Amino acid sequence: MSLKSFRENILLASFLLFVSVLLPESMRLTGMVLIGFFWIYRVSVKDVWIIVLLCILAWIPIYSYEEPECTEARVTEVHRSYSVISQGRNRMLVYSQTPLPYDAGIELNGSFTKIEQQHSFFGFDFASYLLQRGIAYEYETDSIRFTDQKKTLRHSVQSRIETIEDPEVKAFLYQMIFSCGDEEMLTGSFLIRSGFSFAAYMRLFDGLLSFFLDDKKRRKAGICFNLFLIFFYGWRMILVSSLIYRLLSMREMEKEERCGFWMIFCMILFHQEVLSAGFLIPAVYRISSFQKKEKRFWFRQFAMSALSSLLFHAWQPLHSLFFPYILTCSGILAVYALFILVVPSAASVPIIHIINSFSLITDAFSIKGSMIGLGLPLFLILLYPLYRTEHFEKKACALLWFFLLSGLFHPFAEVCFINVGQGDSILIREPFNLCNIVIDTGKPNRYSSVQSALDARSVYIVDTMFITHMDSDHSGNMEAVKKDYHVRNVITEHQGTTYCGMMEFHDLNSIKEEDENRSSIVLWFQMNRLSFLMMGDADQTAEEKIIGKYGNLKCDILKLSHHGSATGSCDRFLDTVRPDIGIVSSGAYSIYHHPSPETVQRMLKRHIPYLDTKTAGDISIVMIGPLRVLIASDGTIALV
Repeated sequence: MSLKSFRENILLASFLLFVSVLLPESMRLTGMVLIGFFWIYRVSVKDVWIIVLLCILAWIPIYSYEEPECTEARVTEVHRSYSVISQGRNRMLVYSQTPLPYDAGIELNGSFTKIEQQHSFFGFDFASYLLQRGIAYEYETDSIRFTDQKKTLRHSVQSRIETIEDPEVKAFLYQMIFSCGDEEMLTGSFLIRSGFSFAAYMRLFDGLLSFFLDDKKRRKAGICFNLFLIFFYGWRMILVSSLIYRLLSMREMEKEERCGFWMIFCMILFHQEVLSAGFLIPAVYRISSFQKKEKRFWFRQFAMSALSSLLFHAWQPLHSLFFPYILTCSGILAVYALFILVVPSAASVPIIHIINSFSLITDAFSIKGSMIGLGLPLFLILLYPLYRTEHFEKKACALLWFFLLSGLFHPFAEVCFINVGQGDSILIREPFNLCNIVIDTGKPNRYSSVQSALDARSVYIVDTMFITHMDSDHSGNMEAVKKDYHVRNVITEHQGTTYCGMMEFHDLNSIKEEDENRSSIVLWFQMNRLSFLMMGDADQTAEEKIIGKYGNLKCDILKLSHHGSATGSCDRFLDTVRPDIGIVSSGAYSIYHHPSPETVQRMLKRHIPYLDTKTAGDISIVMIGPLRVLIASDGTIALV
């Protein structure tokens, strides 16, 4: 049986495998059948068994996502505020104020908590990042007991770093040597999180060897150095994928064939990480290498801009243009960090400050926005007629950049209840971001969810920010939002009516006392003939006073008070306002178990449907002229 047709269509095979990896478990069998028929239709029936076998191999789980039952684990990965401990196929997270010692054994006497998945439209959140890497549980304990501390090479390097007294220098060394630490330094968080700082070593090593060795010897030396990095840093995707490509480069084959086999091997070994920057960005560069020379640059810019928009909700032109050079600079800085270990007196805090300044410069040129929005169909419609024209890549780049700059991927008015777990945060947008309002900001550890929601929609300025009360689950990110989004007006006290853009916000609660919840700002406003009532954490006393003052109060959308707690949403209040839809903002693993059964029963008794961010994720009501559509990140869609 010949494999010739499979090798000739290896890129198609790798694309079909990529699609199969993205399929949810419930659709895998159907997807495999459809992929098999597509292969038979486009290629042949002879080697369809290979596609089926590859799909099965890619679906074999590498990590265990069951609750760990082990009593001992070992530290395999270290970061500034947390470490990863492993035992067999289980990987767990453990938080610590200082980095744990590499390769140390830990006795597990605490408990395991499932890490909350933060479902949202745009949030590549920390939990998703951990899940990609096989980490589904965190280990909770008051004290960590070490069973042994192996004197490995990386443990020795870490011990040397710990002798550095200057905290800035120590943070710099942890970042450049172990790819962990403060994300505000040189290369930006995506280089750190995706492992590109490891690739920087290899790029610098290859560049230096090119002056002394011929291609054949340089490849062999590169493979040896790559193996050393895998031994030192562990089974990291970007290191293993680089080794695979180097080994394939030792064989005589076309670029397309080499790239196809590389992608297939990577997807089988690291199928959880196929949507990570560590896989997609190298894939873009390798696919672009067999484009025509005059098209290569613009193809790469379009792909990098699109990936940056999808993964990081911002296009950074300097990163797109100078990514290989940034990697080289990162490699040089890593060598400088190693030199500091040998000669501590070589450490220079001013150099580190210059590095931070460079990061601020690159970030200053970033263009916020995600392609995933209701403007995407318009973008594709305009892109399609350009496909057969001359200089398509240039035109595609120009169109993409125009949509990102103008915010056309998110052109419509919208009210979004952001999934911030046990807390509140609501974004209100007029069309084309003419006016942006934020109500509450969630708790501090969920700022990434708020930031993703705003950045993805190309929000640069928040015109008005309401903080209903000062509990941390409502005001925890107030200062961060003020700083990052140049908030023009912050309201933390009762002010009656507030005007913003074309909208009026009426604070219905006039209670001012020590009880923060009872004194919450309660906002009623209309948008596109739809009325909203945001209750903050107001209790039944506040509700009774509000309906006593506004006896004919009605609303279409009610954000239930206090995350659906039984302290609010009393019978008389619900009978008065009679909402069409109720929204609850609560956390999946909250000790309060919101919403309460009492509140749920009150809603069901009145046939009021409700959605909870705990299960639905982000909940957005988009207004397109007279059409009002509710969309949740769990796939729920309804007309309002």
